[in-house]
Amino acid sequence: MIWPEPYDTNIVYWKQMAVTEAGNPILVFDNINGSDNHYPFEGKIFVSIASGQPCIEVGITTTGAENFYPTIATGGNYVVVLFGEPRYGTGENTFWDIYYNYSTDNGITWHTPRSLTSNITDHNNCLWQIAKRLDPSGYGQFFFAFGCGLANPLSDLYYLAGSNISAPSRWYVGRNPVFGIAENKNVNSRDYLFKIMPNPAVDGLKVKFALARYGHVRIDIYDATGLLIRNLVNSNFDKGNHTLEIDLNDDHAFSNGVYFVKMHTSNYEKLEKLVIVR
Repeated sequence: MIWPEPYDTNIVYWKQMAVTEAGNPILVFDNINGSDNHYPFEGKIFVSIASGQPCIEVGITTTGAENFYPTIATGGNYVVVLFGEPRYGTGENTFWDIYYNYSTDNGITWHTPRSLTSNITDHNNCLWQIAKRLDPSGYGQFFFAFGCGLANPLSDLYYLAGSNISAPSRWYVGRNPVFGIAENKNVNSRDYLFKIMPNPAVDGLKVKFALARYGHVRIDIYDATGLLIRNLVNSNFDKGNHTLEIDLNDDHAFSNGVYFVKMHTSNYEKLEKLVIVR
């Protein structure tokens, strides 16, 4: 793995993996500040989508954030990561909130983490886990489990569960729609056009897109491993039809193979497969 080492002492702590519909493994882990002596420790959440490629930070990125214990699920082109960030407290008195972040393109790009527990007041010392698969149809709901009111999470989970001791814990199962999937369901795809031609491409290609209204557009090309190869455009456009022309002969970054071209606006995303034959 290749990931930034933000601290003087970096410790890879919790690790989990899921597999996409295409059979590709995605690893999620937290990188803990080994110089932080006060639990919860300062930490960051990273995702690795391909061997030897840079990892992607998907947690809360503010200074001093204490991201902890990530868990991951996949379904269709979607990936969801669940993790914890303390609301307040230290040690056994830490009050954890559960956050999730999501990707709509198999982990290539990510959004902003969202809290699942901001309205919960009885949530001290929870443990959380996401169901490993999510259904991208409909509103793409994912399921997760967590505990509340745990005096000691590990003891309640491992020791008291099989004993006659009455533990003051409560366990819940929750479900939540992936925000991006539900959001995109409200967008009329007829308001947008995104087309690549010719495909397969030999010497050059045209990327055509249309907007129903003025807005920001970003279009990127990724290789088969998800590595960003070229940003084609990242700017505002008027409504109407637009065409980008790419001369493949003048760009040595492209060789024979499979690529993915992604169009992204404020409320619309589409990924198209591109084959280049040189």
